[in-house]
Amino acid sequence: MVRMKTFLAGAALCMSAALCLIACGGTEHGKVTGFLQMIYVDPPYGIKYLPFSGTVILVSTSGFTYYVHVGASGRFAADVPTGTYTVTGPIPDPHRTGDPTCLADRGVTVKTGAVTHVVVTCLM
Repeated sequence: MVRMKTFLAGAALCMSAALCLIACGGTEHGKVTGFLQMIYVDPPYGIKYLPFSGTVILVSTSGFTYYVHVGASGRFAADVPTGTYTVTGPIPDPHRTGDPTCLADRGVTVKTGAVTHVVVTCLM
């Protein structure tokens, strides 16, 4: 009876580890934090940088795409697998569909356990 309990406990532990590897993909993760902003040109007052809500899109060099919700504050954070990403954002005006999407100030390289910050800017 004791052997059976030990066997079942060992089997449960192995299954839990296998499920974690499947769910986690067996890869290391890091965090991307950032700010989504819109540049607004107001002729009498100059250029304004305003927080912008929407979705930030991270595309890895291996082809995976992650969509990150951005609230009214413009701030966002996402845990993603390590790697290199191109970061873009939404088009500020839905009526100007021909405009390019918003772009990050640089590409992002995510390292294990590290936090990488990026600013995504949209032209208005």
